[in-house]
Amino acid sequence: MKNERALLLGRFQPPHLQHYEIIKLADARPVVFTYALNGEEVLAKDLPFSFKEISRMFESMGVKAYRLEIELEEIKSNPLGMVYSKRKEILSFGNRVVTRDYSELFPMIVLGLNPVYYPLGQKVIRGSEIRKLLYEGKIEEASLYLPKKARKVFKDIVRNKNFKELERRGNLKILNFKLPLIYI
Repeated sequence: MKNERALLLGRFQPPHLQHYEIIKLADARPVVFTYALNGEEVLAKDLPFSFKEISRMFESMGVKAYRLEIELEEIKSNPLGMVYSKRKEILSFGNRVVTRDYSELFPMIVLGLNPVYYPLGQKVIRGSEIRKLLYEGKIEEASLYLPKKARKVFKDIVRNKNFKELERRGNLKILNFKLPLIYI
Protein backbone atom coordinates (compact mmCIF):
# COMPACT_ATOMS: atom_id res chain seq x y z
CA MET A 1 0.00 0.00 0.00
CA LYS A 2 1.36 3.40 -0.99
CA ASN A 3 2.27 5.79 1.82
CA GLU A 4 0.00 8.77 2.17
CA ARG A 5 1.84 11.99 1.38
CA ALA A 6 1.47 15.04 3.58
CA LEU A 7 2.84 18.54 3.34
CA LEU A 8 3.24 19.70 6.94
CA LEU A 9 2.58 23.35 7.68
CA GLY A 10 2.66 25.48 10.79
CA ARG A 11 0.53 28.55 11.41
CA PHE A 12 3.24 31.17 10.91
CA GLN A 13 2.46 31.89 7.26
CA PRO A 14 -0.30 31.52 4.73
CA PRO A 15 -0.17 28.66 2.22
CA HIS A 16 1.64 30.03 -0.81
CA LEU A 17 2.25 29.18 -4.47
CA GLN A 18 4.94 26.58 -3.86
CA HIS A 19 2.86 24.79 -1.21
CA TYR A 20 0.04 24.68 -3.74
CA GLU A 21 2.26 23.37 -6.55
CA ILE A 22 3.76 20.68 -4.34
CA ILE A 23 0.33 19.56 -3.15
CA LYS A 24 -0.90 19.29 -6.75
CA LEU A 25 2.18 17.71 -8.31
CA ALA A 26 3.07 15.34 -5.50
CA ASP A 27 -0.54 14.36 -4.76
CA ALA A 28 -0.14 15.38 -1.13
CA ARG A 29 -2.61 16.73 1.36
CA PRO A 30 -1.83 19.75 3.56
CA VAL A 31 -1.63 18.96 7.26
CA VAL A 32 -1.51 21.95 9.59
CA PHE A 33 0.13 21.88 13.01
CA THR A 34 -2.29 23.88 15.14
CA TYR A 35 -0.54 23.91 18.50
CA ALA A 36 2.67 25.61 19.52
CA LEU A 37 5.62 23.36 20.29
CA ASN A 38 4.81 23.10 23.97
CA GLY A 39 1.15 22.50 23.23
CA GLU A 40 -0.05 25.48 25.25
CA GLU A 41 -3.39 26.79 24.02
CA VAL A 42 -2.35 30.38 24.77
CA LEU A 43 0.60 30.27 22.38
CA ALA A 44 -1.47 28.52 19.75
CA LYS A 45 -4.01 31.36 19.82
CA ASP A 46 -1.24 33.95 19.44
CA LEU A 47 0.07 32.59 16.15
CA PRO A 48 -0.67 34.74 13.09
CA PHE A 49 -3.26 32.41 11.54
CA SER A 50 -5.87 30.08 12.97
CA PHE A 51 -6.48 26.67 11.45
CA LYS A 52 -9.85 27.95 10.22
CA GLU A 53 -8.12 30.81 8.38
CA ILE A 54 -5.51 28.57 6.76
CA SER A 55 -8.24 26.10 5.89
CA ARG A 56 -10.25 28.90 4.19
CA MET A 57 -7.20 29.84 2.12
CA PHE A 58 -6.69 26.23 1.04
CA GLU A 59 -10.40 25.82 0.27
CA SER A 60 -10.23 28.85 -2.02
CA MET A 61 -7.55 26.91 -3.94
CA GLY A 62 -9.78 23.84 -4.10
CA VAL A 63 -7.74 21.91 -1.51
CA LYS A 64 -8.90 20.50 1.83
CA ALA A 65 -6.57 21.06 4.79
CA TYR A 66 -6.31 18.66 7.71
CA ARG A 67 -5.63 19.57 11.31
CA LEU A 68 -2.94 18.01 13.49
CA GLU A 69 -3.09 18.85 17.17
CA ILE A 70 -0.09 17.98 19.30
CA GLU A 71 -0.89 17.80 22.98
CA LEU A 72 1.58 18.84 25.65
CA GLU A 73 2.08 15.30 26.98
CA GLU A 74 2.67 13.93 23.48
CA ILE A 75 5.37 16.51 22.88
CA LYS A 76 7.03 15.84 26.23
CA SER A 77 7.16 12.12 25.55
CA ASN A 78 7.78 12.39 21.82
CA PRO A 79 9.18 15.73 20.68
CA LEU A 80 9.14 14.86 16.98
CA GLY A 81 5.46 14.00 16.86
CA MET A 82 5.81 10.34 15.89
CA VAL A 83 2.45 9.84 17.57
CA TYR A 84 0.98 11.16 14.34
CA SER A 85 2.02 8.46 11.90
CA LYS A 86 5.09 6.54 10.85
CA ARG A 87 3.56 5.79 7.46
CA LYS A 88 3.38 9.34 6.11
CA GLU A 89 5.69 10.65 3.45
CA ILE A 90 6.69 14.14 4.51
CA LEU A 91 7.26 16.52 1.64
CA SER A 92 9.81 19.25 2.19
CA PHE A 93 11.32 21.71 -0.20
CA GLY A 94 14.75 22.30 1.22
CA ASN A 95 13.94 23.05 4.86
CA ARG A 96 16.98 21.94 6.87
CA VAL A 97 14.98 21.54 10.08
CA VAL A 98 12.50 19.17 8.48
CA THR A 99 15.25 17.19 6.79
CA ARG A 100 17.29 16.90 9.98
CA ASP A 101 14.47 16.08 12.39
CA TYR A 102 12.33 13.82 10.24
CA SER A 103 14.69 12.03 7.87
CA GLU A 104 15.16 9.00 10.11
CA LEU A 105 11.52 8.81 11.19
CA PHE A 106 9.66 9.06 7.91
CA PRO A 107 10.29 8.12 4.30
CA MET A 108 10.85 11.65 3.04
CA ILE A 109 10.97 13.35 -0.31
CA VAL A 110 13.14 16.45 -0.15
CA LEU A 111 12.19 18.39 -3.22
CA GLY A 112 14.78 21.15 -3.03
CA LEU A 113 14.97 23.09 -6.29
CA ASN A 114 13.89 20.18 -8.44
CA PRO A 115 12.75 21.70 -11.76
CA VAL A 116 9.92 19.17 -11.92
CA TYR A 117 8.35 20.92 -8.96
CA TYR A 118 9.59 24.47 -9.52
CA PRO A 119 9.01 26.03 -12.93
CA LEU A 120 12.23 27.20 -14.52
CA GLY A 121 13.35 30.52 -13.09
CA GLN A 122 10.92 30.55 -10.17
CA LYS A 123 12.61 31.57 -6.96
CA VAL A 124 12.03 29.77 -3.70
CA ILE A 125 9.39 31.43 -1.55
CA ARG A 126 10.40 31.96 2.06
CA GLY A 127 7.77 32.36 4.76
CA SER A 128 9.86 35.10 6.37
CA GLU A 129 9.43 37.19 3.19
CA ILE A 130 5.65 36.97 3.45
CA ARG A 131 5.66 37.72 7.19
CA LYS A 132 7.97 40.71 6.66
CA LEU A 133 5.62 42.17 4.03
CA LEU A 134 2.66 41.69 6.37
CA TYR A 135 4.60 43.36 9.18
CA GLU A 136 5.27 46.31 6.86
CA GLY A 137 1.58 46.52 5.94
CA LYS A 138 2.20 45.47 2.31
CA ILE A 139 -0.81 43.17 2.07
CA GLU A 140 -1.24 43.52 -1.70
CA GLU A 141 2.41 42.64 -2.30
CA ALA A 142 2.24 39.71 0.15
CA SER A 143 -0.85 38.37 -1.63
CA LEU A 144 1.17 37.91 -4.84
CA TYR A 145 2.84 34.89 -3.19
CA LEU A 146 -0.51 33.07 -3.21
CA PRO A 147 -2.38 31.53 -6.14
CA LYS A 148 -4.73 34.08 -7.75
CA LYS A 149 -7.86 32.30 -6.57
CA ALA A 150 -6.71 32.52 -2.92
CA ARG A 151 -5.70 36.19 -2.85
CA LYS A 152 -9.09 37.71 -2.00
CA VAL A 153 -9.62 35.33 0.93
CA PHE A 154 -6.05 35.99 2.11
CA LYS A 155 -6.53 39.78 2.01
CA ASP A 156 -9.85 39.51 3.87
CA ILE A 157 -8.16 37.46 6.60
CA VAL A 158 -5.04 39.59 7.09
CA ARG A 159 -6.70 43.00 6.77
CA ASN A 160 -7.67 43.17 10.47
CA LYS A 161 -4.59 41.53 11.99
CA ASN A 162 -2.02 43.47 13.96
CA PHE A 163 1.24 41.96 12.71
CA LYS A 164 3.36 44.58 14.48
CA GLU A 165 1.85 43.50 17.80
CA LEU A 166 2.41 39.82 16.96
CA GLU A 167 6.07 40.55 16.20
CA ARG A 168 6.44 42.60 19.39
CA ARG A 169 5.20 39.61 21.39
CA GLY A 170 7.56 37.31 19.47
CA ASN A 171 4.79 35.46 17.64
CA LEU A 172 5.38 36.58 14.05
CA LYS A 173 9.03 35.54 13.79
CA ILE A 174 10.28 37.72 10.96
CA LEU A 175 14.00 37.45 11.58
CA ASN A 176 16.28 34.66 12.85
CA PHE A 177 13.39 32.24 13.06
CA LYS A 178 14.35 28.76 14.25
CA LEU A 179 11.57 26.30 15.00
CA PRO A 180 12.85 23.06 16.48
CA LEU A 181 9.95 20.91 15.31
CA ILE A 182 8.77 21.72 11.82
CA TYR A 183 8.27 24.72 9.62
CA ILE A 184 7.64 24.67 5.89
